[in-house]
Amino acid sequence: MSDKESSAADKAYCVSFTAAIIAAGLALVVIALRARFPYELEWMTGSVLDHIDRVRAGKPVYVAPSGEWTPFLYPPAFYWLCSLLPKTNPEFLGPRLVALAGTGVASVGAYLITRRLSGSKRDSLLAPLLFLSTFAFVSHWFDIERVDSWFVAFTAIACIALFRLPGAIGGAVGGTLLALSCFFKQP
Repeated sequence: MSDKESSAADKAYCVSFTAAIIAAGLALVVIALRARFPYELEWMTGSVLDHIDRVRAGKPVYVAPSGEWTPFLYPPAFYWLCSLLPKTNPEFLGPRLVALAGTGVASVGAYLITRRLSGSKRDSLLAPLLFLSTFAFVSHWFDIERVDSWFVAFTAIACIALFRLPGAIGGAVGGTLLALSCFFKQP
């Protein structure tokens, strides 16, 4: 690559990196401001909390629909995970933090996957920023009491296991983790 081409590529990268920092920063500001919002952020929140309460009470989640209980069609892992937390006030704070932790794991996963595939620290730093930059395009679910963040996190962890563990062991662990991701959300 000539010096002129290299300079143009560096400029394009700087523009991309700057745009990703701005978009990811805006996403993080919105998430921080929404953390103080004392009400549900989405229409599903109340029902998700009901699912978590059923798990805590030892009741089955998936029963025949009735006037008293109609379950969502989401797999149960998010409800199980959130039911392990103590109840908080407001009640949705715990599940929001669980979802936000999944977003954090997915962001680290984006860094590690890119680091492994590109070998470039520069590209690896851009990957989580690009992931966080999608906040507005993915219906703002990074911090909402939903299953999505842990589905993405488990998918990223499965990819990392495939890259880092040798041969059949990596395949077995990665495949198992990918299968477990389906307990959060069916792709």
